[in-house]
Amino acid sequence: MATEANGPGTTASTARGGGVAWSAHINVKVDDGTGANCYGDNDPTLSDWLDVTNFGFTAVSGTVDGVTVTLKRKAENSGYIGDERVQLIKGGTASGDNKATATNWTTSWVSEAHGGAADLWSLTLADTDITASTFGVRVAADVEFDYTAYIDYISIEVQYTSGGGPSTGPIGGLTGGGLVDSGLVDSGLVG
Repeated sequence: MATEANGPGTTASTARGGGVAWSAHINVKVDDGTGANCYGDNDPTLSDWLDVTNFGFTAVSGTVDGVTVTLKRKAENSGYIGDERVQLIKGGTASGDNKATATNWTTSWVSEAHGGAADLWSLTLADTDITASTFGVRVAADVEFDYTAYIDYISIEVQYTSGGGPSTGPIGGLTGGGLVDSGLVDSGLVG
């Protein structure tokens, strides 16, 4: 199994109706301790969607085995902020399982993984879905009281099995009398 991991190339705070916008959402592109932020001004407040796409995957080829999304995040005050949504974006549309956890965000930067090496989020994912600029993740936070949620970095790691090559045997799975039966011997290709 091979892996490729990248950060996003495109970020957006997408209105969801009643949500609070993410400020400085472009900051989730770089792991540098300067995060996007969302201030909760009611109890409870849901953030708008933080949509990140265009991860620049180029090596993924073959069968997609699993997808892991890692969020590096923190809260202004422990116990009042958590995941509301962590969902893949396939073809520009949020799809599949919501992998939000019940873990409260802490006041220190913590990286939390969602999904895994054998988790397809209840989706059918082709390598072309992964390499498309419209592939990514949608994130939202549940922010209580007058506190701020921060996300410093979002990365996606894709596990895949490379395709191509013979499945068994020396020539495309032909073994034993298969060379003779295939007509390759008579054609002069195998002598």
